[in-house]
Amino acid sequence: MIFVRFLSVFLMVIGAIIIMAQNGGIQDLAPKEGNAYFNSKYFGDIFSNLIFAFMFHHSMPGMTKQLTDLKQIQSFLNIGFLTAGITMTIIPMTACFAFGNELIDNRVNMLGEGGHKLVYYNEDFKGKLDFVYYVISFYVMLNIAAFSVYIIVIRRNLMAIIKPEINPDRFSRFTAFFTSIILATVLIISFALREYIQVALNFTGGILGCLILFFLPAMEIIKARSLFPPKKSFLNSYVWFPYFMIVLGGASMVFNLYQTIS
Repeated sequence: MIFVRFLSVFLMVIGAIIIMAQNGGIQDLAPKEGNAYFNSKYFGDIFSNLIFAFMFHHSMPGMTKQLTDLKQIQSFLNIGFLTAGITMTIIPMTACFAFGNELIDNRVNMLGEGGHKLVYYNEDFKGKLDFVYYVISFYVMLNIAAFSVYIIVIRRNLMAIIKPEINPDRFSRFTAFFTSIILATVLIISFALREYIQVALNFTGGILGCLILFFLPAMEIIKARSLFPPKKSFLNSYVWFPYFMIVLGGASMVFNLYQTIS
């Protein structure tokens, strides 16, 4: 499965380069017919989709066990986030160079103006590079299959804060309760928005994603520091940073919710 993920990312970039070669160069990137270089209207969609690329908390324990020196963890994390950031920059850039205004035109034709259904990048390769289209389509299914992993991640983090004395991986009425609440919330939202998958992703990525990336880690750090206070001053020990992340996460959630509803 990991191989398919790497292959898909590789084919997204190589496929776009092949399309550029077929077109004889880079597409005209000048906005046409009302399109703009930057449109904040769909920022919530981008934010909610990209946030999934940085949710690899569930893989961290297994990956860090491979390190011989625990001092390497910080470098390991930096490399992970840097790799994700570079990848998420290269893919849209090559997409714009290869397809230009077609990226917007295809989505307007499929969704209509203001549409909120989801159109994956694989659709742009359909009929042009079918091999790339089908491989990337399989990659999309892998992300959907990871749904249960996200449930477990949220449950573990919530129980670590609310019920830290209970093992979140052992069955109990508390694990069943937290799992049921999270699962029911996601299923209700997904069913209600089944015709508007992008809106569902905005809620799961923009709301639950912010909870996983910003709030829960920051709250765990604050709790840990209350038990083991840092010896340095407030500024020098980065005590302020978890609070900053909570503010940033809250602002992101509010902004994304506003854009999704509006």
